[in-house]
Amino acid sequence: MFLDIRPRAPGHTVVLTKAPLRTILDCEPEHLVQVMQIAQHIARAAMQVFAVDGITIQQFNESAGAQTVPHLHVHVIPRITGVPLEPPNGKTEKVEVLADQAARLAAAIKPAAFKEIPLFSRDALLDYARQIERRP
Repeated sequence: MFLDIRPRAPGHTVVLTKAPLRTILDCEPEHLVQVMQIAQHIARAAMQVFAVDGITIQQFNESAGAQTVPHLHVHVIPRITGVPLEPPNGKTEKVEVLADQAARLAAAIKPAAFKEIPLFSRDALLDYARQIERRP
């Protein structure tokens, strides 16, 4: 999981597996369950961290279904009532903003939540925050 570099809202997170899966049509049900468990943990943390009113979950399959990245992933987008989403593929967020949001989300996620979900790690958000801080 990582923050979208062109977020539709602050805290817009992308959840994906390490398994080479293109769409929900290609995956085993247990992989999809794990993706949604992580999406739920991210959504709960985002509600707190970003003090939002709700969450939008998006998942696209094949080009006709608006999928632009050929890998199974789910978007978790924090929402505030009355605030429209930014357009898809909009402006690129500043690295320091993404690093701060990633660190805050990682701090809000309970590590125990990931023990039963083998395809994911809570540390992925912290690793992401460290990686983007090193970008030129």
